[in-house]
Amino acid sequence: MVIPPFYQNWDNTHCLQCCLRGVLEYFEPTSSWTWEELDNFTGKEPEKWTWPYIGWVNMSNRGYDVINISAAKIQDYLDLGIYEGLVKNRGKEAADIQRKMANLERVEDNIREYAQYIQAGKITRHERVPNLNEMQQMLTDGYLIMCSLNYRTLYHLEGYASHSVLIYHIDDTKVYFHDPEHAPETASPVNHEHFVAACTSPTEAQWLVTAYKKS
Repeated sequence: MVIPPFYQNWDNTHCLQCCLRGVLEYFEPTSSWTWEELDNFTGKEPEKWTWPYIGWVNMSNRGYDVINISAAKIQDYLDLGIYEGLVKNRGKEAADIQRKMANLERVEDNIREYAQYIQAGKITRHERVPNLNEMQQMLTDGYLIMCSLNYRTLYHLEGYASHSVLIYHIDDTKVYFHDPEHAPETASPVNHEHFVAACTSPTEAQWLVTAYKKS
């Protein structure tokens, strides 16, 4: 088991960038990224959460195999609008928090570009609920996995906060990952049942798996 680099989320809005930096420097060990470069690479806005679509497009352009698995319906966002699509897929509480913490108008433009990459075969997307067995197989096949889940459920708290972690190993009982909110020496692997509960809160559409491997 090779463990990717860990980076700490210093302001509660860079969990995606911390995980992605771990992916990039795992597959490209001679590369070095600044946080400003990563913000540009992922389309991050100051003090906002990052939706991942531009990051996926740029990872594909950089020569990565990108696989997305999520029960969220991309077409819902395009047909209904981002906010109403969120209400349908994740519920009103999650939608209201996302509207506060993200630029949803920009998200719609990003989704349209992402959809073009799917249609062109540059990014693979499966619209269904992920499962740990396929995630374990992707790790065996040499991928690293970023996973979106509910941070508050993960740590036995009430409410909703979308969060990204970087998974590098799954065994028969536990999931091993970097959580940008907790240094590795203080973090513990999580049993399968509780990890899935965090991934599927408030709905199964919260569970977003993105697997990366350098082509």
